[in-house]
Amino acid sequence: MEERTCPQCGETKAVSEFKFYPNTHTKYSKKCKKCSYRGDGSRRLIRKMAKRGFYRCSKCGEWKKRESFFTNKYARRKLLSRCKFCLTDNPGRYLRTLIEWDMFDMGYLWCGMCQAWKILDEFNKNSCQKFGYQRICRLCQRQCGKKYEDENREKINEYGRNHARLPHVKERLRRYKKEHKDMVNEGTRRRRARRHRNGGGYTGKQWRTLVEYYCPDNRCLCCQNEVGTLTPDHVIPGSWGGDSYISNIQPLCLSCNSKKGDRSNKDYRPDGGAFAKSLMEEV
Repeated sequence: MEERTCPQCGETKAVSEFKFYPNTHTKYSKKCKKCSYRGDGSRRLIRKMAKRGFYRCSKCGEWKKRESFFTNKYARRKLLSRCKFCLTDNPGRYLRTLIEWDMFDMGYLWCGMCQAWKILDEFNKNSCQKFGYQRICRLCQRQCGKKYEDENREKINEYGRNHARLPHVKERLRRYKKEHKDMVNEGTRRRRARRHRNGGGYTGKQWRTLVEYYCPDNRCLCCQNEVGTLTPDHVIPGSWGGDSYISNIQPLCLSCNSKKGDRSNKDYRPDGGAFAKSLMEEV
């Protein structure tokens, strides 16, 4: 009697134990009748589980929900016989992906650098990534950026110098300084304060308010001459330890400001700076 080996159970059985298909070249099914019924010996259980939304994987033999199978419009139940886990080349990676999606629904993402689950607010958005966020958190991104800057300081400086020499960059910078004089001046003041390590700073709005109060007719507080432009002068010079807050600023003309310099700490404000200090309280 002719015999065949079932690839499912690995047993060698007579051909009578296999289904007969006269239109195929082998004339018999690959699996025996018992394995063709998924090992339960009856189709009744299969239909019963299908009504509940469960199907059995032909490889691992476990009952799983319909969502665990890929669709196949040519199959009888419109599903592949193997589950998604058995079809993947890397089952461990597939399981991690499922866990990531579950955690993402709860508002968490896995940071690949610090190896921890963190809330979505700690990640920068990136539409090119799978979840729409970066794969590492902001803190790790800053650490990576700082590390790159420390290791490539000369390269970054050289690129910045070459970029600043380009004609269109020079024109754009000139146009920006012309349109945003207050912001440029404020940045210059802050840079000078950092150089003296005294701290402080004031906004363009505070300076304009100070000038309108002390010099409504645009006259210098020192020489009382009417000038076109008033300049901010530090009552206590920065080299003497004076800060750059608006309470330490008085409007003088360029000539008087240059003469005073850091040789004097005379206050020309009539109220001794009381109004300037009130501007500090409003901020």
